[in-house]
Amino acid sequence: MALTERTNPAVDAAAVSPVRCGAISHGAILSSYIALRCLGKSDFEAINGLREEPYFAAAPGLDQVPSEGTLRQRMDGFADPFKPVLEEAAIAFLLRSEALLTPFDNSQTKQEGVLLTVTP
Repeated sequence: MALTERTNPAVDAAAVSPVRCGAISHGAILSSYIALRCLGKSDFEAINGLREEPYFAAAPGLDQVPSEGTLRQRMDGFADPFKPVLEEAAIAFLLRSEALLTPFDNSQTKQEGVLLTVTP
């Protein structure tokens, strides 16, 4: 997974809070959540269909994929502390991947019922 090649959110996530012995790590939670989002899945329930998929765990290097309940509970419980970790990972990924970022301008489109979006 490109994200884990260019960033390591697991290290930063581990500093958020200790995890009880035997529990799935914060890093595995974040990696699973990011992988879901990359697949266009926005609900926690989507993890159920991917838990048995070998590639879903292998791509981000997970030993264990969390259950829906664990993913939901951890993401809800640590939303505020995880936010800067995810933001830093996203910024690091974009910088290290040398992604070309350009402003988005849809001012020339004419879609019915849609207001004009102007970028500064």
